[in-house]
Amino acid sequence: MACSVRQQGSHGAEFHQDIESWRFDYIVRKGTHRHVDSYSIFKENDGTQLGTDGLLKALGIEELDICGLALDYCLKYTVHDVPGRLQDKRNNKRNKRG
Repeated sequence: MACSVRQQGSHGAEFHQDIESWRFDYIVRKGTHRHVDSYSIFKENDGTQLGTDGLLKALGIEELDICGLALDYCLKYTVHDVPGRLQDKRNNKRNKRG
């Protein structure tokens, strides 16, 4: 998934020409509202959910590798939104043992 700090549809928000985005299975679109900041891949800053929870659940995703360029915005907000959204296999294994 990709994060851009630019308004979707504006110059500079498109993928670099060397990125073969046609190979991606899914792209989370965010930043579609001019007056609402959108940093997390899970929700807009006004609380509107982007559907990422449902997508991850439908695909059976239990683990995410999060990477990007803007640590102080997109990455930070996404990482803060992850807890409780994915089933933590390690915690489940610990709970079954004890």
